Amino acid sequence: MSDLMRKMIEQDRALASELPDAFFNGAHLAFMYALGHYSTRLNEMDVFRLVRDHPELELNVDTILRLYDVLTAGTGYGGHGFKSRKIYVESKDFFYITLAPEETPDAVRELCDRYTHLNHPKPEDFDDIFSFLLDFICIHPMEDANGRLSVFLVQVLLRKAGLEMAPFLPFDIVLGRFRLREYQLHILKASGSFYGQKPIEHDLFVDFAKELVMDSYDILRAACRTYPL
Repeated sequence: MSDLMRKMIEQDRALASELPDAFFNGAHLAFMYALGHYSTRLNEMDVFRLVRDHPELELNVDTILRLYDVLTAGTGYGGHGFKSRKIYVESKDFFYITLAPEETPDAVRELCDRYTHLNHPKPEDFDDIFSFLLDFICIHPMEDANGRLSVFLVQVLLRKAGLEMAPFLPFDIVLGRFRLREYQLHILKASGSFYGQKPIEHDLFVDFAKELVMDSYDILRAACRTYPL
């Protein structure tokens, strides 16, 4: 077990011991509104509860599609499964081409098969959680909500790796509000390797993603002190 993973588990257990029972019943969502400075969609709450209440969820295509259906229920994307068109991810100074729609179903199945060991992870498999995250984002399998879906999948896998607080970590808020630009640059550097375009930079992305998890513990602890239950 790496020193970082040991530190995460220590953080996880310490934070779990500090929190009141009401937190684990979902009452923490009240301060998550203020923490995120936006109205969390009801669909996201439903996915959160699904992840929280079903630790038996496994990494496979069925789980990915199930979480996506809940996440996009009532929207134009709900129930459509994998993307049906070419998607280009871009912003002012960020751009990359995602996998073609006709290649996507097989790529996701292959990805789940390649990381099936994460359903019963060993300590040495910890970094693979973030390698999975990178490849999932590069495939960009859905029409919409790929970022939010990837966060929930990471929480499922971190929980399987021994982090009981994983479903509660504000990973998406840390990512979206504080480290988004860095996240985009790391994807940009690493995504080309997914298509054989440049030397692989997986390790840089994995190290950065682990920093995000540690930041999430700090933000969650601060939020608990600011918005006590």
